[in-house]
Amino acid sequence: APEVVAEKSAWASNPQKIIDDCEKLGFPQFVKPSSSGSSRGTHKVKSLDGLKNAISDAFLYDSPGGRIHLRVEEGSAQLERLRLPHITGAL
Repeated sequence: APEVVAEKSAWASNPQKIIDDCEKLGFPQFVKPSSSGSSRGTHKVKSLDGLKNAISDAFLYDSPGGRIHLRVEEGSAQLERLRLPHITGAL
């Protein structure tokens, strides 16, 4: 899947370049911190309006000096329809 990889230092120095690169990917996009193994800091962005906030938030969950991945997932409409069972109770 096409993606943009953005480093925190690049975001700090020229966020507009990253926004422009991301806009070329199309939507929806998934923004995810590279070092996070869970869904923390992961956002589904449906339009350019929410992209800046999603990127800023994703960097909060990555290691200092880290990077985030922004990608367009093929078949995202099918992913939206997927329902996982709700699990309750302690493991």
